[in-house]
Amino acid sequence: MKKPKYHDPKLYYIRDPSHPTLPIVAKEYGISKSWINKRSTAENWVQQKKEYWDKTDAKTAEREIETIADMNIRHLREYRMIQGKGLKFIKDREFRQMRDAVSAVDTGIKGERTIKGEPTEKTDVHIKITVKEAKTTRRKP
Repeated sequence: MKKPKYHDPKLYYIRDPSHPTLPIVAKEYGISKSWINKRSTAENWVQQKKEYWDKTDAKTAEREIETIADMNIRHLREYRMIQGKGLKFIKDREFRQMRDAVSAVDTGIKGERTIKGEPTEKTDVHIKITVKEAKTTRRKP
């Protein structure tokens, strides 16, 4: 018989990423299925396993959120740099090379808006609503 990964069948059942069933745990440790069922019921292994993996999943999700937040910060910085270079180019250069500068500024703005969850382009419906709102809120002389 090979040596089990964990010194305790309970730890094997709760923590092993392969999520072994109780019969598999019994076989792995050379103990009876009835004994493992009684012990798991008395010690509430199923609930403990659920709580363990819920915590693990929550920690993983939290790390993922932090990773995404770090990525968004880095990308915002890069898009703002692109905008800055494009604006500097527009100020310093002649109109012959303006297309590249305008494209850089546009890319930077769209990237920044995408990261912040804002739309990158105005849709026809959005424009019509905005025009309608402007007409209804316009002050009369």
